[in-house]
Formats: sequence, C-alpha cells, structure tokens
Amino acid sequence: MAGKIKNRIGHLTPRYVANRTRVALYQLTHPDAPWLTPQVIQFLDQWLSASDQGLEFGSGRSTTWFAKRVSRLTSVEHDPAWDELISQKIAAAGNTNVVYLFKPIDESAPPTQANAYAGVASEFPDGSLDFVLVDGATRSACALASLGKVKPGGLIIIDNANWALP
Repeated sequence: MAGKIKNRIGHLTPRYVANRTRVALYQLTHPDAPWLTPQVIQFLDQWLSASDQGLEFGSGRSTTWFAKRVSRLTSVEHDPAWDELISQKIAAAGNTNVVYLFKPIDESAPPTQANAYAGVASEFPDGSLDFVLVDGATRSACALASLGKVKPGGLIIIDNANWALP
C-alpha cells in the first residue's frame, strides 16, 4: 500500500508544484487564453495571420481564441456535453468563421487507427492548412491524418504530446 501512495505522489516535487501553480495562476488571470503554455500562446499570437486557415481537434477556449485571429477554423469535438457548451460559446462570441463539427469516437478502435473524428483531416486538400492543433481525443490518429494537410512552413501543434509517448 505504501508503494502505491508513493507512486501517486512521487511526481509532487517542489518544481512540479511551482510549475502547476504558475499554470493555474496564468489560466485564472487569462480566462480567454487557450489551455496551452503561455510561451506557445505568445508565439501563436505573433505567428498567426488574419488570412490563416486552421484545423483544431478538441474544442474549448482555443476555439474562440483562434477564431479571433484567423479567417477560417474547423474545430472537431467528440464529447457531446462539451460540444453543446462550446457551440453556445461560439454563437455568443459571434464567430461566423468557425465550422464546428461533432464526431463521436469509436472507443473500441485503437487510438492510432483512423476514425470519423481524425478523418476530418481527409476533408482538406494536401497543403491547404496553415496550422493544426491536436488537443483532443485519439491524438496519434489526428496527428498522422494531418501530416500532409499543412502547408510548407505551417504548424502541427500537439498539446500534451507526452501523453502519447512511451
């Protein structure tokens, strides 16, 4: 039993606690910012162009944030309750440049297997997107499906990539 408790709290180093506290304070003081690191948000804020087109797997605060900065955003969500909440936020913000799609996930399929959710990437011609944010379900499948869709010089941002790495 003691080993199980140690494994659960072994990551609670002073550095980890300080970093998590810093993230929580940033999110609290920047309620409209995406759930990305402040450094990534700052980079994207400078890098994005009003003519950019993007694809987002996993909606949330980033959806309305991106919508204010780009010409067109396609956002894909798999969770029905979250889909309803974000649909309301998109409407309330007046984001007419967002194509918002609900695509449920086949939970029995392996996470790297293409599915309707990740398959949204196939709706875009190769080299047509300026960026893709992978911050939702089946991240491996979404990232793989998006590889050819980004223009040269574009970005594929995989949030919490450490979740998919061994």
